[in-house]
Amino acid sequence: MYVTVSLFSLLSYLTSHYLIFRLSLFLISSYSVFHSHHPYYYTHFSHCYSVLNL
Repeated sequence: MYVTVSLFSLLSYLTSHYLIFRLSLFLISSYSVFHSHHPYYYTHFSHCYSVLNL
């Protein structure tokens, strides 16, 4: 029982951190696009967006 609870808490912890990571990645890429018109940022943004949609 204890092992199951600890596994579940670990899983939820990792999931929440993964979601936060994806959200921050998306926000950073959005910020980059809005504050620069360099083609690199568009490429970076589309890459991040495809990662988010997986």
